Parts: sequence; C-alpha cells; structure tokens
Amino acid sequence: MTTLVWVYSAYLIVCLSVTIWVGKTLQRNAPVFLKDGTEDGKEFADSLVHLLTVGFYLINVGAISLALKYGDPINDLTGAVELLSTKVGMILLVLGLVHSVILAKLTVIRRNVVQSDGVWLTESVAGQASDIGPVR
Repeated sequence: MTTLVWVYSAYLIVCLSVTIWVGKTLQRNAPVFLKDGTEDGKEFADSLVHLLTVGFYLINVGAISLALKYGDPINDLTGAVELLSTKVGMILLVLGLVHSVILAKLTVIRRNVVQSDGVWLTESVAGQASDIGPVR
C-alpha cells in the first residue's frame, strides 16, 4: 500500500472515531437540556435529541468524505503526517462548530419551551406563545 492509502486510512479511523464519540456524548447528555420531569417532556426531549444526532452524523460524515479528496500531494513521511494533521484538524474544527451550534440550539429550545397544564407551548415567529398541544 502507498503512503497516501495509509494516510487516508488513519484519517478515516481518527475522524470517524471522534465523530462517533461526540455523537454518543451528545445523544447521552443533550436530553438534560430539554427534560422537565414529565413523560411528555421526556418523549419530546428524546425525539428532538435523536433528530439532532442524526443531523450531526450526516453533516460530519459528509464533511469527512468531502475533505478526503483535498490536500497537497505527498512525497515523504513528513508530508504524509502534515496532510493527516491538516485533514484531522479541519474535521475537528467542523465537529466543534456543529456541536456548539447544536448546544446553542438546545439552550434556546429549553429557554423557549414552557410547560403549562401538560401542554407544551413554544414561542412563535411573531414572539407570541402558540399552543402546539401535548407532545406524544
């Protein structure tokens, strides 16, 4: 195998491992931002976190796949390490950005979602609360 194949293999292993680790962490800890102790709140939180996690994986695996193509040609081991470092660093920045956006969105959702008599209310675009009914 050529040096480039080894670099690509290491890149995919590192990036996919980190992506899965961050995704599992998001899936495990994000419901805390949304749960309010009721069964409806738990279902809502679990459903929203699952959807956000799927989006997280799609965006990051897409970025990993696209980044695989780009980079300078390598001539030696030093070039291989630099290429690997650049690719992994870029993906870590993308992971951090996507993770931060998701956390910010969860915080906004938690702040805007209000439970009143078992009915979830959410702030509409006009800034007034609109009844969306019980979450099931």
